[in-house]
Amino acid sequence: MHTAFFVSLSVKDLDKSKEFFSNLGFSFDSNYTYENAICMIIGKNCYVMLINEPVFKKIVVKELCDPLTRKETYVSIAVSTKEEVDDYVKKAIKFGATEHEHLLDKNDYSFMYVRGFSDLDGHLWMITYFV
Repeated sequence: MHTAFFVSLSVKDLDKSKEFFSNLGFSFDSNYTYENAICMIIGKNCYVMLINEPVFKKIVVKELCDPLTRKETYVSIAVSTKEEVDDYVKKAIKFGATEHEHLLDKNDYSFMYVRGFSDLDGHLWMITYFV
């Protein structure tokens, strides 16, 4: 049985990333935080580790792609209403994110409503409401 889930993302500036995600309403777990990484709480036993880029490079060993120009993955968070989806994206843009240009022809489907943004480092976040 799994006890926790962690996604790790490289960031250029930990302080700016922490401020950005704090402004979106996220909090951080000091138990998994140190000078080169901060642990953002997504939900119960679900976290995103924001790791200083030079340290992240040492961990993964391989060359990092530039998330501003290439995408390997995206982080998706489900919320309770369409309004929450819109609020997250509006807040993110207000604090420096850019809205994701959805490749699909619409954001509203019979089973979900989704919008996305790229954070300060270019990582893609999709905010979804499942009907």
